[in-house]
Amino acid sequence: MTVRISRYTTDSYKLTVGYVFWRWNMILNMDVWGEYMFVDRDRRQYPPGFAERLREKFIEFSELPPRPEIASYYADQCRYVPVEYINWYDNVFYFDPNQIDLSQKGGELRIVYQGPLHTVNHHEIISLRAISDLITEMFGYKPNYGWQDPIHHMFKTIKQRGVTNSHGGGRRALSRDHHNDVLGIATKYKKGEGDSGGFYGESMVDMAWVHGLKIMGTMGHEFPEACAGIWGVENANKMARKIWHEVYGRNVGYWLDDTWGSDWSDIEITKEEVRRLTGFRHDSGPFDWYVDQKIALLDRLKEPNTNKHIITSEGLKTLEDIIHTVEYKPGNFARASLLGKILSNNSCNTGNDRYGKPSIGYNIVNKLMRIRVGNSTPKDVCKISNDDTKAVGSPEAIAEAIAARDLAMSKE
Repeated sequence: MTVRISRYTTDSYKLTVGYVFWRWNMILNMDVWGEYMFVDRDRRQYPPGFAERLREKFIEFSELPPRPEIASYYADQCRYVPVEYINWYDNVFYFDPNQIDLSQKGGELRIVYQGPLHTVNHHEIISLRAISDLITEMFGYKPNYGWQDPIHHMFKTIKQRGVTNSHGGGRRALSRDHHNDVLGIATKYKKGEGDSGGFYGESMVDMAWVHGLKIMGTMGHEFPEACAGIWGVENANKMARKIWHEVYGRNVGYWLDDTWGSDWSDIEITKEEVRRLTGFRHDSGPFDWYVDQKIALLDRLKEPNTNKHIITSEGLKTLEDIIHTVEYKPGNFARASLLGKILSNNSCNTGNDRYGKPSIGYNIVNKLMRIRVGNSTPKDVCKISNDDTKAVGSPEAIAEAIAARDLAMSKE
């Protein structure tokens, strides 16, 4: 069954972060503008005509109708997001193709998205979904014969081994249909009452609705980045945690701490802030290192970690990697895995990565690059993470963030 594209072909975190941006512009009248840029980390060469096919998709997206049945499903599950905002997203917002500057020179694809932050941020996921679909179609990639068997084995095994898991790779799935088929298998291995592990939820809103799943989502790096563009990178993590708590309280209580390196966040975060959190979101750096870092943080703050969670999506390339997340130093933190391309884009060879090695999945992102408030000069922003290969931003923005981080670290 083909699940048609909708305005809810987006990850839940885009709506929770999106509400904060909407609040800035529509309620607080901050007049925040943003610029996002498409990055293919594998430097794929795109075939002739790719940009024109993609442009057609962007125009189609601008006509997507309201979906009150999905809006109601989202509102029922995410009651901390104001209904006023959900109604605006369902009935007023549209994907404006005039905010997109798209071109292709040879095999290089260039996409820049510019506009008011509370609208332009919503292009991210649906455009990656369209790009992934077109890559699969135009390069002729197809799932390997019998791909379902290893997926069944994976879900069965990780449930037996006590791994709570969700899917979060819909934006870069091999195709929309393949994503849907994977979820059809996943739902056979749901986490039930009394189970130590099992499948738990889906991050893409309309796919969660189709399969009757819990909608999953934490926050995105764009939120601390936007704070950096407004209040300076030296204040960004603190402002992000403050605003998130003011808006959501203890809901969506997972801190994404690696925008400019988890170590910087760890020296700043307070005992009170940690107590308010449900847990931490691991998105870069080795898993063991990250767990050790968080154990050390909570030890320093004299705060028990057994009632906190770590959600990880980084480095989960094999079944053994996933199982390891619950076997490393058990008893410290509850654990959960957010699985992506190992499920929905791991069923065929999709070309070579930047190093010339066979690629697993599509390594594509849309990242926030600049912020402007009112008529001020636009401010470059960046993400560094705990892995240099994931850094995105202008050299000047990256240098500024590193200098601010080094200064903060030198005071400890």
